[in-house]
Order: sequence, then C-alpha cells, then structure tokens
Amino acid sequence: AVAASGDRQVSAQWRAHGDAAVHRNFARLTPDRQSRAGALWSVDGLDADEATLELAFRISGQGKQFFGDGLALWLSDNVNYRAGAFHGADPTFAGVVVVADTFRNDEHAAAHRDLSLIISDGTRGAAELTGDAAGCAARVRYHENRGDFSVDRSSGVRLTVVAAGKGLNATLEVDALNDGAWAPCASAALPPVLDAAWLRR
Repeated sequence: AVAASGDRQVSAQWRAHGDAAVHRNFARLTPDRQSRAGALWSVDGLDADEATLELAFRISGQGKQFFGDGLALWLSDNVNYRAGAFHGADPTFAGVVVVADTFRNDEHAAAHRDLSLIISDGTRGAAELTGDAAGCAARVRYHENRGDFSVDRSSGVRLTVVAAGKGLNATLEVDALNDGAWAPCASAALPPVLDAAWLRR
C-alpha cells in the first residue's frame, strides 16, 4: 500500500519509524550500517483472548566480527511506538518481547541467549528484565559473503500466548532455517497485570 505522503507502507494499520523502509515484498528495519534503528508498529490491538504471532525474518550483514544487535518482536498495549535503548524501544512497557540478539557483549557473555523471552509488568528496569529472561541458543544471523547465503534464507519465531489456569502463559518457539522445523525455546507465566484485557488491547 502507499500512504498519502507517497511512502510505501505495510498497511494502514502499521507505521514505519526510524530507519525502517517498506519495500514491495519485505520491510527492512535497518540498513547494514552502524547506529541505525527502525521499527514497524501496529496501531490496532489484537482484540483476542489468546494469540499466536509468527515472524519470518532475516538478520544479515557483511561484517565478520562486529555487527548489529538484532531485532525484537513486541507484544505491548502501547498504541504509539516509543523509541528507546531497550532493543529499539522504551523499557517502561507492560508486555512480552521476543529478542533475537546477535551480538555477545563481553559484560553479559555468561547470560547471553540468542533468543530471549522477556516479560515486563511495567515496573522493572532494563537490567532486571534481561537478567530474568528465559531463552535459548539459535543461529539466526547470516553472513552475506558465506557460501550458503541466499536472499531466500531466513529464520522464524513463534510467540503463543494462551490461558493457563487463572492467567496467561507465553511460549516461544524457533525455526532457525525457516523450514517448518519448530523447536521449543522458552516458556513463562505472565504476571497478573498481563491479563486477557491487556492482550485484547
């Protein structure tokens, strides 16, 4: 679709922010350059009591040693995107975030996970959120000069939020090669503030 401004957009329900660029068949959140950040943010709520979100993505670049921090899939009741230093957005949110982290920071090497399931009730800081995150190892970054690299290569994550007892539970699965072979990665109960009403918003 094309907006009134002439810019290409995913649809009327999605807004591009920062360095994100919408193309005919895909959206690029950032170019392969330093200090870039971009986002696609929906202005509509889910309006559902349970949800399964699947994201097919490719993180790639030409850098062999240093490269970007990855991407995140946010499930939040924030209608408007709020940029920030916590994986591209403001850390003061109530919701669930799936983070694909492709850079192993030396200070967090022991706690590093390629994929993390981060849950926030809106009261904790970024360090607490990352420290408590469940996750798994998954090779989801492609080097563009490697022999097996192709524009068709991608990865996938699946986030499922379903009723469990009196609350909700979030489950993360990964399909590292996007070939239909889903593997379990992490699971966690959501705090009471993240209830069915939150999910509908």
